[in-house]
Amino acid sequence: MPPALRVYCVPHAIGSASLYGEWSDRLPSWVRVVPLEYPGHGRRFGQPPLTAIGEIACVFARELAADLDGPYALFGHSMGALVTFELARELRQQRAPLPVKLYAAASRPPVVFWPPNRGQYLSALSDSALLSRLNSFGGTPSELLHNAELMDLMLPIARADLTACEEYLYRPAPPLSCPITALGGVGDVTFDQSELTRWGEMTSATFEVVAMPGGHFFVRTAAALLSWLAEDFRRVLGFSR
Repeated sequence: MPPALRVYCVPHAIGSASLYGEWSDRLPSWVRVVPLEYPGHGRRFGQPPLTAIGEIACVFARELAADLDGPYALFGHSMGALVTFELARELRQQRAPLPVKLYAAASRPPVVFWPPNRGQYLSALSDSALLSRLNSFGGTPSELLHNAELMDLMLPIARADLTACEEYLYRPAPPLSCPITALGGVGDVTFDQSELTRWGEMTSATFEVVAMPGGHFFVRTAAALLSWLAEDFRRVLGFSR
């Protein structure tokens, strides 16, 4: 039986598709989870990492073009939320079907994603200062941060991702016609959570903000999130219990 819904999932900066590795086993069997991997990351290590959100979105749009023959959703975490937004706009430009819903997790909306007054660009920091900042964010395993050999491999990828975020410029355009849910982590101090409401400006369809336990990386402590997503997928597709 083919899946009733495909969910294309995009990770945070410096992350990989493995973030979503267990989701298939923890969601209903009629959901097909399709993690998308950034060039240069994870299983695409060795490819040049990209330094522009729009370039990443175009790569994914080309890869998905032949696979959008049924209902699908987009889910992005942090930087991944911005990528999924631009991916949806690129698909619209190509006259491809839009997602039944876009889920933007732990992310400022595009209109204020990287405000000019946010301070020094992280991509310009020295290696030691950047490692310190990455450690403070809590998203990178400490054993990785203290492995000099692995850090030599990871830092160029980190700088590419950070450059993509820091140099992103929102291009005004008509709002998307698909619903958007902005998901925020309770206790996430990486940005003002009240800004999540501005994701509503990105759609002409329904919009909501949903709070999840677990801070900025609530996708990793995913029990509450996956339970909620399973129910929301049913609502989106009109399934009854």
